[in-house]
Amino acid sequence: MRKVFCFLTLLVGLSSFANADSHSNSEINAQIWVPFIESYAKGDGDLHASLYSDEIVRVTNGTVQTGRAYIERMRNAVNSMRARGGRAISFRFTERSHTGDTAYETGVFRLMRADGTSSYGKFEVVIKKIDGTWKLAFDHDAPTDRAAWLSAEPMEPVLIPADR
Repeated sequence: MRKVFCFLTLLVGLSSFANADSHSNSEINAQIWVPFIESYAKGDGDLHASLYSDEIVRVTNGTVQTGRAYIERMRNAVNSMRARGGRAISFRFTERSHTGDTAYETGVFRLMRADGTSSYGKFEVVIKKIDGTWKLAFDHDAPTDRAAWLSAEPMEPVLIPADR
């Protein structure tokens, strides 16, 4: 009987851990990934800029960019998509790890071009909960291919609030 009790206690503990992780994923999806997708689709640079921590560290091709200068560069880049009708981007994940107010996520994104073709990139981010809201604190990406896209896990469906 004691073994059964220990097993059930372990099972409940693991279930609680999984639920906490699932809750973090849902929160991050709603606060980071859905608005990221929306910002690209609408060409909304202000929405996009709101996703970053003021201390963002961005690494690409061996170059490090930080803070407000990077955020403003991204605001302008995303705003420039508006004239072309926005751009479709979607995400899949290879790792999603969370502890308290810090998350580490890796995966693959797909950018759709106006001609119907796609390009793919792999990403690595650190997301921090700052004043109750998840913000991108570290961002790195590099090119990849469709095979990497297909091998990654799709993002769970997210209910988008009516005011979006």
